[in-house]
Amino acid sequence: MRTRWLAISLVISACSQPSLRSRDPQERIQAIAAADSQDRFRTIPDLLPSLASSDALVRQQAQRALVDRTGTTRGYDWADPPERREQAIAGWRAWCVERGLIPKEPSP
Repeated sequence: MRTRWLAISLVISACSQPSLRSRDPQERIQAIAAADSQDRFRTIPDLLPSLASSDALVRQQAQRALVDRTGTTRGYDWADPPERREQAIAGWRAWCVERGLIPKEPSP
């Protein structure tokens, strides 16, 4: 009986972990904070979609996490207009490709 409760609690905790891909801004902010305790470079690609979030606080926290990991904004500012943010996000993607963190996107 005790092992069954342990198994159930493990399943519940696994299901309730915050996700960087969540639609809920609060959950994404929690996931960004949780990513701070993980491998600093491995989580960088997972933070990039949060830079394009419609929620300003999500963008701000993602920027902070990237600066903490790399020491640079790479020209990104969470408060910039969407066009400028997209340019900076493209720069972050290129930076990740150069370091082998994400694959190079195929040419059309």
